Amino acid sequence: MNKDLLEKLFEHVDEQIRARAYDITSKQFGEILDKVLKDLGDMLKRKNESYGNSSLNPQRIFSTSISAMDGIDVRMDDKITRIKNGASFGDDNDERDLIGYLLIKQVKYELDKNNDIDCATSYKLFK
Repeated sequence: MNKDLLEKLFEHVDEQIRARAYDITSKQFGEILDKVLKDLGDMLKRKNESYGNSSLNPQRIFSTSISAMDGIDVRMDDKITRIKNGASFGDDNDERDLIGYLLIKQVKYELDKNNDIDCATSYKLFK
C-alpha cells in the first residue's frame, strides 16, 4: 500500500479527531463500541447473505486469476481511493465498508486458525 496515501489518510482522520473532544466514561465508550460493533456485524451478515459469501468464496466469473484475499485487498484499495478523493458514491459509507473488509479478513484468519492453518502462511498463499 502506498505509504504517502496512508499518511494523508491518517492525517485527515487525525485532524477530524482532534477537532472534537468527548468527555465520556470508559463504560459509556464500551456501550457505544458494543453498539457500533453489533451494527457492523449485522451489516456484514446482511451483505454476506446478499452477495452469497462472495468475499471468501468468489464466483470467479470475471476475476479468475486472483485469490479471494486479493479481491478483498482490491476492494479496500478502491474504498481508500474514494476516501482520499472525497468521492463517495450515493449513500455508501466507505469508511464503514473498509472496516467491514478488514473484519472479513479477520474472519478468514480465524477460519485458518480453526483449521490449523498458519495464518501468515495462508495469507501469503492467497496473495
